[in-house]
Amino acid sequence: MPLIENNFRFIPRRLTPKLFIILNQIFNYSIVNNQVNLLEGKKGKGKTIAGVGIIQALRDLFGRPVVIIGSKMGLTEEFGDFTYLDERKFIDELDKIASLSKSSSEDEVNSTVETALENLGINIMNATLVFDEAYKLFDARTPSDKLVRVFGYFVAQSRHYGITIILMSPNRDMIDKRVRRQIDWFGRCTTTCKTVPNPETQAPECIRFRCPHRTRVRFIGGIDRFKLNLYGPNYWPLFDTWAKIGFRESHLKGIKV
Repeated sequence: MPLIENNFRFIPRRLTPKLFIILNQIFNYSIVNNQVNLLEGKKGKGKTIAGVGIIQALRDLFGRPVVIIGSKMGLTEEFGDFTYLDERKFIDELDKIASLSKSSSEDEVNSTVETALENLGINIMNATLVFDEAYKLFDARTPSDKLVRVFGYFVAQSRHYGITIILMSPNRDMIDKRVRRQIDWFGRCTTTCKTVPNPETQAPECIRFRCPHRTRVRFIGGIDRFKLNLYGPNYWPLFDTWAKIGFRESHLKGIKV
């Protein structure tokens, strides 16, 4: 049962500083709800912590199921319930469907994506869809890729499904412009931590002296902006930041060994 339904039932007239911070953080999470969001930053800048923190909050506060496509982000059992969809399975499912010509209408494309996910037993209604290393799926250098084209249309219509989309990439320019133009909030990630694997638990361990372990996401959407602050140790047990990811076959085409 989500902690928050549609409105706050009770807000005291006088807020303590701690309560104000908590309510402000919840309000910020509500801003990215039902939006298309990009988390960007170079390696080690806190993209995964930010992504894990946001999808956990959307699930626990607003009751949104989590669907992760392409990479599991190294999520552990401590994170809780989520659905993982292998990109290969999803692409294969798209291939089974009748050809998607360039003349296909947007309604036909949206219906195709929804059907593909339903055939895999996944309900996307009111869910949070997460694309870790999104450039693997929406590469700016392969605009003719069927998956890129289909999801370009799908993202544009995602509001009809009540979907929240989280894209994660080192830089926005690595993502196809048809997807990029649909993004509501661009979040730049930074962190104070310098982490290494803990040999005993394989969980992150910060080696910076007196580090506040703070990860910050600065969101910009047009003229609007806000910040999310996350305390690293709260999220380290929820994922393995050194989980290995692969490549799509299309990335390796034309490479001579």
